Amino acid sequence: MMMKKLLFLITLLGLFWSCKPESPTVYTHVVPANATELALVRLDALVEKAGWKEEANQAALLPLLNLLLEGEPRVQEEVTRWLKEPAATGIDWQSPLLLFQAPGLRTTALALRISDLPKWESVVDALVQAELLSSPEKGKAGRRTTLADGSIGLFYNDGTLLLLYADSPSQWPSLYVKADELLSQREEQSICRHPHYEALTRQAGDISLLATTESLPFDLRGILKHPAGTQLLGRILFTEGGMEAEVRQAGFEGESGESSQPFRPSNSLELLGALQHVMNGRPFHLELGREELLTVSNVGVLMEYAPDDPQLKLLVDLIEQVESLTLRGDSRCTRFVLRLQDQRQNALKQLVGFAQQHLSHFFE
Repeated sequence: MMMKKLLFLITLLGLFWSCKPESPTVYTHVVPANATELALVRLDALVEKAGWKEEANQAALLPLLNLLLEGEPRVQEEVTRWLKEPAATGIDWQSPLLLFQAPGLRTTALALRISDLPKWESVVDALVQAELLSSPEKGKAGRRTTLADGSIGLFYNDGTLLLLYADSPSQWPSLYVKADELLSQREEQSICRHPHYEALTRQAGDISLLATTESLPFDLRGILKHPAGTQLLGRILFTEGGMEAEVRQAGFEGESGESSQPFRPSNSLELLGALQHVMNGRPFHLELGREELLTVSNVGVLMEYAPDDPQLKLLVDLIEQVESLTLRGDSRCTRFVLRLQDQRQNALKQLVGFAQQHLSHFFE
């Protein structure tokens, strides 16, 4: 009798185990190990530093929100609530947003972590009701829906939200296959096994980048002088009164070899000469104060001839916020440091405030 009860208990536990829902997928696994470009965007930190969590600034975003949702009053109330309560979307905004370029994928992909699938599905339902999204369909590795205009597809399961952009509707069949493939990847197939992935995640940056030389803009590629195929790590960090950016060869942990004494070009000719040294691969250390920026950019001279030009006035107002711009480094590590006049609040908040002040007429 005891043996029968034991067998019954084992059988019952086995049934419960077989009915247990699958554990949530790890959203970082959607990025292939051989991805050529990957950016980690720490949205929560950026929102905090931009001041968008403050009630007054959220109110300032509502005109933009209403503009984007013009003619869709059915969803404005929900989106306003999501703006005030981000957790209600079911998205984990404290996990970095992933932007990546997968081999064989002719578009940039975006991935976010879903922490509460039912909440996320309620968001999808609201957007479907507002006719902003198509009704979700079941795929091999999750569910999928597209924007009403068919330009962006959303693929999701318990743990992962993947967004892909399509140039034309004819591209969707191949993207459906690719999305299922990415959502089905295991850890050993993912970027988590990349030799520089841990170094990427450890960087002190609001935006961190893993890339190769070929993914850089051509002008920057010429300045940094990295050999073809060089693996690079980059970061952008917003601080109180400043912004830091850095690009270095992955695996290089030392210091760059430039002089400790900065060179301050006093005119555009001296700046061109300094940049020629940079283009020739020599270590560089340039520093431009506010007056030098006005001079080497010729903006100060142009303002004398066109004092009422709104674009020049905007550029002058922006330069007036700057204390100094420093560029230093060599072929192994290059740093850019921007210091603003106001050292009391975060640089990103100041830049957002500047944009709101000078571009607010677009939303009136």
